[in-house]
Amino acid sequence: MLVAKCIKNPTNSLAKIKFNFNVCEDKLLLKRKGGRVYLICVNDVIYKVGYSIDKNSINGTLNFYEGPMEGKPTQEVLAYIF
Repeated sequence: MLVAKCIKNPTNSLAKIKFNFNVCEDKLLLKRKGGRVYLICVNDVIYKVGYSIDKNSINGTLNFYEGPMEGKPTQEVLAYIF
């Protein structure tokens, strides 16, 4: 299930990307605690398969990727949870 879409950060923050969680239809899934396996995909190609038990649910897991990074998202980046 698609839980987030990566967008360019609209603020002047050092963080270049931000995850938009509004694309997720199951809002309870966004709050679920416990372990999760997630995929980060760019243009339908899997770039990362990860596992996390972050206490702040999937938001906490993906927050790591929102830190200050070089470059910018030029392709469609999506996050799925299973």
